[in-house]
Amino acid sequence: AANVGQLFTQDIYLWGRPSCAGDGYDAANSCGSNKGPTNPEYLAEVETRIDSFLVHHPYLARKDVPAEMVTASGSGLDPDITPQSARLQVKRVAAARQLDEQVVANLVEKSIERPLLGFFGPAKVNVLKLNIALEELNKKYFYQIKKHYEVFVEIKNNITFASCFHSIRFKVSKKIVVAICCPFLFYIVAFFVKLAKYTVKINKESIFFKALNTSVWIIKIIVPASFIVTLLQYYGVVDIIAGVFTPLFKYLGLDGQASIVYFSSVLLPLYAPISIIGTLALDLRQTTILALMCLISHNLIVECSVQKLIGMPAYISAPLRICTAIIGGFLLNCILPDNLSEIKTSVAVVTSEELLLLPTLGNWAIATLKLCFKIWIIITALMLLQYYLKKWGVIDKLQKMLGGFMKFCGLSPEVSYIWLVAQTVGLAYGAGIMKQILEEEGDNAPDYRGLNCHVAVNHSLIEDTAIFMMMGVSWYYLIIPRFIFALVIVWIAKLFDKN
Repeated sequence: AANVGQLFTQDIYLWGRPSCAGDGYDAANSCGSNKGPTNPEYLAEVETRIDSFLVHHPYLARKDVPAEMVTASGSGLDPDITPQSARLQVKRVAAARQLDEQVVANLVEKSIERPLLGFFGPAKVNVLKLNIALEELNKKYFYQIKKHYEVFVEIKNNITFASCFHSIRFKVSKKIVVAICCPFLFYIVAFFVKLAKYTVKINKESIFFKALNTSVWIIKIIVPASFIVTLLQYYGVVDIIAGVFTPLFKYLGLDGQASIVYFSSVLLPLYAPISIIGTLALDLRQTTILALMCLISHNLIVECSVQKLIGMPAYISAPLRICTAIIGGFLLNCILPDNLSEIKTSVAVVTSEELLLLPTLGNWAIATLKLCFKIWIIITALMLLQYYLKKWGVIDKLQKMLGGFMKFCGLSPEVSYIWLVAQTVGLAYGAGIMKQILEEEGDNAPDYRGLNCHVAVNHSLIEDTAIFMMMGVSWYYLIIPRFIFALVIVWIAKLFDKN
């Protein structure tokens, strides 16, 4: 059981504290040695344990051996060790398992159990749980190697040379076909929608038809943008851009590698920078600053294109979000406590990088197809929800209920429903609903200029915030600053409108 210490002696495992309970960790004989700190037998036993520990950890000096690793606990059943004692064993475990040290170190950081609410109790590592995770890691690691080998064999078999002097025959896999055809996916969808208008009697007022049209509108933006960014990332352009701005990040309390995370978030959805953070083993202070910056200005190519079509030009939205992210990072760097630097964060323990272009495009194409289907499902659900909420008078009640809050934010009560959509499912889907209302109501549509400013820096409060909270970042550092920035920006924009 994880609540009772277990005896581990092999180098492939992390070790727990010594035990004097029976033959070791015997729950029926829980006790300590009952020997005082000046007892000669006790001191000799501790010296023997130190010698044994140093044999397996030759890279440590005698003074670096933690006391807890050579002294038994009072119960003899302690299942936990301190994070520092776990980190000292990383080199031995990594060598024994033939794994990269950073991979094992990341797993250790991920396994640290933080103090309750940030300050109740010490940080600790459960030895049994961590060793189970090491076993799973080895399985996953060798699976990754096998996967890369299979990809290599697949590509090798896809090209068959019939003869040195005769024709070359290519056997093209499904993944490669999808990779080549998918950039034209949105054109194909748009073509069939237009064809359906003229060949089939479709009720143009149908919610499903409107949802399909709106989905195609969003897909036309997302597909080419994500395709271009995938190529930029594959050819290392993102890393080059990040390197140019490395000096700036020192003023934000971040090192050069953090710039790669931020500029990946500028071009890509949030899951890309999060996966990169997992490979860098940043501390909690750096991760908190990066999290706020990424939440404010992620996926700019897609989201700014969407906002442009509903009234906010990209030359306003993009600089606004980037500048707000940098200001937010600077302010957080000034107010965050320094002790957060002692806590490491990690999301991924094993990362794989596709070395071939066609498999990379194949993965992108499959993900894009899934995303297109997801967009259509969500847009349809939102429009159905909007239709029935409006029909049943819920939206009017919602506007009255949130009217005071909307006015406090500098927004019109008429945008309450759209504001909720943007905060729950994100900017692209919220913008799809805004576009539909603009088309339906024409000149009578609400003024979305203020809402555009607000959601540019403050949207998707639930999902995006939860992702970083799972890494140990406190929610109030992610939600409160974004809301304050949105509030200030909207009211400044209103003052400029009056002048």
